[in-house]
Amino acid sequence: VDRIDQGPGGFYIYDYKTSQISQNGLDKFSPQLDIEALMLESGSFMNVPKGKVSELSLIGLGSSPKQFSKKVSSEDIKNWAYSLETLVKKMKLKLSPFYARLETTSGYYFSNDYDHLSRYGEWLDDDDFYEEKLHLINSKGKN
Repeated sequence: VDRIDQGPGGFYIYDYKTSQISQNGLDKFSPQLDIEALMLESGSFMNVPKGKVSELSLIGLGSSPKQFSKKVSSEDIKNWAYSLETLVKKMKLKLSPFYARLETTSGYYFSNDYDHLSRYGEWLDDDDFYEEKLHLINSKGKN
């Protein structure tokens, strides 16, 4: 979390960005802020009391600073918690792969600042995959 403020209506969570920001980006693709809201409401931040999150904001830094915000309802919190829980359960049950990139057909090698962290280029998310069982061999050469 870049910043948390507490006001009379609850908590406000802010994420500072050096890249371009938009209201649509905040509304449609802000999983970091959504998860931070879940964490705050569950009391997961040290030295920050558990409480209601009222608003999430992106603050664009640079020569023409901008800020975009969205209100957070209790329904949002329920939906985000359910969606995150469902995703994690599917991945734990191996019913769904964990994709490093959501868009693999953009035509760019590195389309954002995080592609290099996902080791993109060593394999593609839409490549066929197969399960391979690995066996550890102890120092005496036995399984």
